[in-house]
Amino acid sequence: MLFGIPENEYPSDILDNDLFTAVRNIYPNAEVKNKLLLFNTELHNLKEEIEHCRKAQVTFLYEPLPEETPLIEALYKKLPIPHFELNLYCDNPLDADYFSNMSVSTQIRA
Repeated sequence: MLFGIPENEYPSDILDNDLFTAVRNIYPNAEVKNKLLLFNTELHNLKEEIEHCRKAQVTFLYEPLPEETPLIEALYKKLPIPHFELNLYCDNPLDADYFSNMSVSTQIRA
């Protein structure tokens, strides 16, 4: 909590929410922890903290669910699936090995 603002009221966007939903589909007990960074010193401290962590590359895919018409389905088969490469920072090296090259996805109605 920062200045009386509850963590669940911190800013988020559609991408944050979709990513968390995709993770919760695989890991139902997953939790999100947020930090508001107001000052350069807080950003500096965060950068120092993650310097000592192992990094795992995770892919987040948006899979469109096209309308059920042959033309639209054929079109979507030819388009690349939007995806994002994310860095996951882990304190434990075993966690980093486990999550390395993992992929999570969410389906969206096109």
